[in-house]
Amino acid sequence: MRKEIIFAIILGIILGGVIIYGIKFTNQATSTTGDIPEVTTTPTPPFPPASSLKIISPQNHAVLFISEVTIQGTTLPNAHLAIIWEEDEAIIESDQLGNFSLPIELVGGENKITINAVNQDGLNQTKTLTVIYTTAEIK
Repeated sequence: MRKEIIFAIILGIILGGVIIYGIKFTNQATSTTGDIPEVTTTPTPPFPPASSLKIISPQNHAVLFISEVTIQGTTLPNAHLAIIWEEDEAIIESDQLGNFSLPIELVGGENKITINAVNQDGLNQTKTLTVIYTTAEIK
């Protein structure tokens, strides 16, 4: 029985020493401020606008009764735009205010139109809209 008591006392002394050393080490680490190097941050550039590409006309899922429609919208000034539709594609540039327009010829049925705008900084934004051209008469 004496061996177990001596073993418990020695184990308690070792465990107590480890706990005291850990508390002392933690207090030194949190109280020393002179050894921490100063962190300098470089300002990050602001995020681009959430969506600077806006399509004014035609509206998405519009049903049209004429075969020619003019794509109109706004984006960043002097951005290059690639407009792709069922029959053709075109590359245009927006003006100094960011406005653009392009007349396109639709095919019968559903027409998927993709507008991709890229500005000088490399910001790329894409919008896709669907327009339906029909010759059916509504009665």
